[in-house]
Amino acid sequence: MRNADNLMANVEYPGIEVDEILEIEQQVKEEVQARVRRANGLFMYWHEPREFVSEEKIEHINADLEIKTLHEIYEEVATETGFDLRYARIPVSDETAPEEKDLDDMEERVQRLQDLEEIYAKDKQLEALASEVNIISKGATEVQEELHHKDAEVVGLRAALRCSAKLLQKAEKDLLETHHELEETQLKLLECKRRMTSKESEVRVWIERYEQVMLDLHAAQFRLTQAARGSVNLMVPGTSDTASGC
Repeated sequence: MRNADNLMANVEYPGIEVDEILEIEQQVKEEVQARVRRANGLFMYWHEPREFVSEEKIEHINADLEIKTLHEIYEEVATETGFDLRYARIPVSDETAPEEKDLDDMEERVQRLQDLEEIYAKDKQLEALASEVNIISKGATEVQEELHHKDAEVVGLRAALRCSAKLLQKAEKDLLETHHELEETQLKLLECKRRMTSKESEVRVWIERYEQVMLDLHAAQFRLTQAARGSVNLMVPGTSDTASGC
């Protein structure tokens, strides 16, 4: 761990015990996991590309699978490789030296190691594993670069989606306005139909009146014609008598 005010200096806890360090590691792990979850998987840390140079980096990680204590990492490597890999810590600082018991425990762990041939074989396996790790790291770097390109594409797609969303909102607004205008037009058409229906009723009344007037007119003409013919018939005999007298 580094001091936030001085990234080139390690954090020191004089007089701290191993169990306390393990508890602090576990607490730091849980706090970092919680922060990463709140940040949707984003993890910011200080990276040292070269000596005495630090730069801020942000990675996307899995909080449950990629954040571990040193003890968990050593156990995982031992399980995956089958190596007799053991993890132990001795508290050493500027003010505190290891106790005899700490050195005895370390000596006991070393004495329980397997013979040199097996160690040599494991060392070869470790070299092969290191080569595989380098290949995997190279592949991971390529994948990371591709992910950066994909992130750029995603940013472009998001911008396009935002633009499309704005266009959709405008189209929706225009559609609502058009729908409102259509409703108003429909109401006007209904009003026109109602007026036309009323006018049609008036027209039918006037047509009926006109037909009745025409019937009355024809009847009057017929009666007038009959009366005229009767008058002519009455006048013709009188004229004959007058002529005879002469």
